[in-house]
Amino acid sequence: MPPVPNTDAYMVLGYVAIITITSLYILSLALRYRNVHKDIEALSE
Repeated sequence: MPPVPNTDAYMVLGYVAIITITSLYILSLALRYRNVHKDIEALSE
């Protein structure tokens, strides 16, 4: 029976990718939210 390969580095890389993508998405949502509120304030004047 062949030994099980060590894939810890791939697991860490996967988690880093997921955290990075999720953080960028949350940052994008926050910026869009801020811009929408600025637009709403400008239109209400």
